[in-house]
Amino acid sequence: MPAYAKWMFGFGLFLVVSGFVGWAATGFASEAKTAILSGSVSGGAMIACGLLSARAGRLARAARRAGTVLPFVFGAAFVWRAAVAWSEVAAGEPKLYVAALLSAMTLGAVVTGLALVTQARAPSSSSAARVSP
Repeated sequence: MPAYAKWMFGFGLFLVVSGFVGWAATGFASEAKTAILSGSVSGGAMIACGLLSARAGRLARAARRAGTVLPFVFGAAFVWRAAVAWSEVAAGEPKLYVAALLSAMTLGAVVTGLALVTQARAPSSSSAARVSP
């Protein structure tokens, strides 16, 4: 499995675990099931991109592009939700676990996105072989 696919797969697992941790931190409250749902859906999308991008063909290229863009999309949502959570913490509401978890998810999204963009810009060994005489 190529490194970019491992990054996507790993980030997907991180999101699924984060969703579960967010739900568990509420005591598995029924109102907080959106945490596990959003973590599972976003994580599932990244896992699918990772697995599909490891294959050959058009679908693999589309999955790699999607998997490179999605961390930034998710990161934007996480930073927005983290800002709201931190403002609630500042107002005295007991939401520190939410703010900290969303901040960690934002950091994970940024690190993953930058790693994927860096790998997309780096010449691959197969393209180097085609260019050399």
